[in-house]
Amino acid sequence: MPSGATGSFNPTSVAGSGNSTLSVSTSSTTPAGTYTLTITGASGSLTHSASVTLVVNAVGGTVLLSQGQPTSASSSQSGNVPANGNDGLLTTRWAAANNTYPQWWQVDLGTSHSLSQVVINWYNSSSRAYQYQIETSNDNVTFTTVVDQTARTSTGDSTDNFSATGRYVRITVTGVIGGGWASFWESQVMEHRDAHRAVSSAENLGWWPTQARGSLVWGTKEP
Repeated sequence: MPSGATGSFNPTSVAGSGNSTLSVSTSSTTPAGTYTLTITGASGSLTHSASVTLVVNAVGGTVLLSQGQPTSASSSQSGNVPANGNDGLLTTRWAAANNTYPQWWQVDLGTSHSLSQVVINWYNSSSRAYQYQIETSNDNVTFTTVVDQTARTSTGDSTDNFSATGRYVRITVTGVIGGGWASFWESQVMEHRDAHRAVSSAENLGWWPTQARGSLVWGTKEP
């Protein structure tokens, strides 16, 4: 097995025409590549070996979670509803109903995730410095602050990296330098998935000689 990979047979032995499945699991440390695995079956003093190919492909990275998920907000301007804030379009936006603060926008991701990043495309960001905080929650009751940008003075869009677990993500705008209402075109909540490896290969192996006859089904398992 390559480093970081483990394998197991189920069942560990077969009789007659029984089958056994080999499952391979990999981790983020398993190097990508093509590997040859030699599998040997034994019955008494008789043995038979066969080889299978194990292909380990690098997958993972940052995954967008929030697009199209249910949203809510402390208030919204007519036509600039909360759902505009994660519809995948930079031509629609959420805006609060007035210029009082704080104002918040929230997305429900449906289930708890390991969160890593929030990207916000602010309205009129070239001339406004939005001040805000980002909170996460598993129950929509108790929220934990994971990003504090309440003293932010820079204009432009924002990208915040952090590590947290939660189902609900709330962006609370506490003020805007340059005037205006709390508003953004799009907010993207990301999950970082480790580069676990997808394993793929399938072959039928026959046990020989007759005393050890049976078949081994080469199975795969993704982490």
